[in-house]
Amino acid sequence: MAIERTAIFVHRPRRIEELTDSGDAGKRKAYQVIRTVELTVIDFENFITDLLVEREFLTGCGQGTVGSVLPCVLVQCRRFPFGVLTAARDGWVEWAAVLDDPGERGERGKSCPRDPA
Repeated sequence: MAIERTAIFVHRPRRIEELTDSGDAGKRKAYQVIRTVELTVIDFENFITDLLVEREFLTGCGQGTVGSVLPCVLVQCRRFPFGVLTAARDGWVEWAAVLDDPGERGERGKSCPRDPA
């Protein structure tokens, strides 16, 4: 039987601080990484500074839930000790959570092209 991974997700967060300081605002949800996006340092900093900007690399990367499991894109940068799990709709972040356990990052989905901007 597969182990169900969970994280505390926040609905439509603007900045990374909303994920790390979510308190009672977050909801624990099961997730599955379906893709991994590796960004440059500047692109990752831009992403975590404004999570509500439409991102081309999130377009077509999963929508809705599969049963009770949220399909997510893991957005990361090698220079940061954490990644951001994102459940997107049409390029927009709907739900996001911080994934700060490097052990979890080994379970990656297919690669997605990095943000060209």
